[in-house]
Amino acid sequence: MRKALLRGNPVLVEMQVDAGFDVLSGVEFWESNGDSQDRITPLIVVSYDEELEAFELQNSLGNLWGNKGYIWMKYADFEQFAINGFVLLPD
Repeated sequence: MRKALLRGNPVLVEMQVDAGFDVLSGVEFWESNGDSQDRITPLIVVSYDEELEAFELQNSLGNLWGNKGYIWMKYADFEQFAINGFVLLPD
């Protein structure tokens, strides 16, 4: 996935999340709160940071969600909750 991002290709992922995920506001990092991850939502992985050990994700809920529409997720959480991933390639 990091190679795809380095090439400028975003990655669409399906992520297991809890009910509070859609109402995150002013949050830069998402961490599981231990609630049941009973929902699946699509997210776009747009970048990563090796120092933070995290991926930057964009949601379709607009600028009021997360930190202006984006959140960071630690690699360990991503590995635990990501279900499927698809690299987006230009024509």
